[in-house]
Amino acid sequence: MIASLRAELLRLRKWPVTWVITGVWLTLNVFFGYLLDYLSYRDAVGGGDRRLAAALLTQLSPAQVPSTMVTGLPMFGSALVLILAALATGSGYGWNTWRTVFTQGPGRLSALGGTLLALAVVVVGFTVLALLTDLAASSVVMAAEGQALTWPGLGALAEGFGGALLIGGTWAAGGALLGIVARSPGLSVGLGLVWVL
Repeated sequence: MIASLRAELLRLRKWPVTWVITGVWLTLNVFFGYLLDYLSYRDAVGGGDRRLAAALLTQLSPAQVPSTMVTGLPMFGSALVLILAALATGSGYGWNTWRTVFTQGPGRLSALGGTLLALAVVVVGFTVLALLTDLAASSVVMAAEGQALTWPGLGALAEGFGGALLIGGTWAAGGALLGIVARSPGLSVGLGLVWVL
């Protein structure tokens, strides 16, 4: 299974769709998690609504990063993870590579286990990147507004990170299952997105 894991990690690392989905995820994360709230904050400041402005600024602080990361995941991150996982398993049927692997390579369980472990590693990487991006975006907002940085506690950070991993892992497993059942990358992605919507 280790050889299958290495092969799948190499494939996912060199696959352009992995990097496109990563870029889209991080962009949407910053846009919905910070940019829209910051624009609302600036509008509240301009309109003289101090209470709303203070609430929005508190929500943008680094202490709120764990909850922001988890709340943004079901909105867009889950669909992106589902797409990646469905493509990772479904494309093997579309390109007929599963047939070759199953007849000449390791056993079915080893090959599938390597794919699922590789997807788990990718989900962990996505979550770490999202956490670092959220911390950076929040720090930029606080620096732009001249506010002190209040970092989240280690427990809250671990809870948010763990919650994000569970959400991402669940959607990745669902996408992988769709790719295997549909045996087609296009159909599995389409079914997954319809279900998400």
